[in-house]
Amino acid sequence: MQTFPLNYFSHLNSPRRLFAGRRQLSWPKLSLIFLFLVALMVMPITMYYTNQVKAIPMEQFLTVHQLIDQDGVNKFSELPMENGQINHSPITIYQNNEILIGSGLTKEQKNEKNAFIDFAKNHWTIQQKEQGRIRTYQMNYQASFNPESVRTPKEFQAFLEQEFYASNRPMIILSYSMSLGIILLIMTSFILFGASFFLWLTRKSRFSSIQTFKESANLMLNVIGVGSIIATIVGFFYFDFVLMLGIQSTVSVLLLLWIFAKTGFKDEVKA
Repeated sequence: MQTFPLNYFSHLNSPRRLFAGRRQLSWPKLSLIFLFLVALMVMPITMYYTNQVKAIPMEQFLTVHQLIDQDGVNKFSELPMENGQINHSPITIYQNNEILIGSGLTKEQKNEKNAFIDFAKNHWTIQQKEQGRIRTYQMNYQASFNPESVRTPKEFQAFLEQEFYASNRPMIILSYSMSLGIILLIMTSFILFGASFFLWLTRKSRFSSIQTFKESANLMLNVIGVGSIIATIVGFFYFDFVLMLGIQSTVSVLLLLWIFAKTGFKDEVKA
């Protein structure tokens, strides 16, 4: 007899063993394995936002129709950056009906617009009033913050997106991992307990050896385990959240059909 959790993984290598392993886990152990599988699928999400994402779309932290013009870019590129600080007298870089961009903006200037970007001496701030709510982001200057590298309005937007991500990287990674992890938890729960319910209904048939809901849940957990492991492996090489969910559910359905084809949901009768 193998110990937990090795006894779970040892039953994932064939349809008959998947079906035979439906009685091996108690509810606490089943819950622990379930959470492990969800956490396993979260790993590619964290790795993706840690190693491959370099910028966050501006729409996620600032929404304006026009961000800046070429004259504003020229003024921004002239801001002197030394030792992680901007040493410049207060200046208005650009403004329109929606946004004010400058360095060392006063409180009165900030209150004039619904949105502003202020490049102060030791930090930079983005704030926007939208639908009665105020969103404020205050960030330190990173080593990559170099105004001279910006030459066009398009480059200025890309520059903000990259610097915003660089300044908020740990929080962004944690936020995406948690939010997508919750979606994974909900979707996996739906597959597990939804399919388990229908498997449990077969107990009334003399052709099925499934007797309890726990047996059904164990069987589905075995099936989902295979799908989750395959989805995780694919996610490490090519991350697409929808694709991962599709692989998990598709593999689970196909594997369940394979188990039925091989066992008919009946235990082997030993002579």
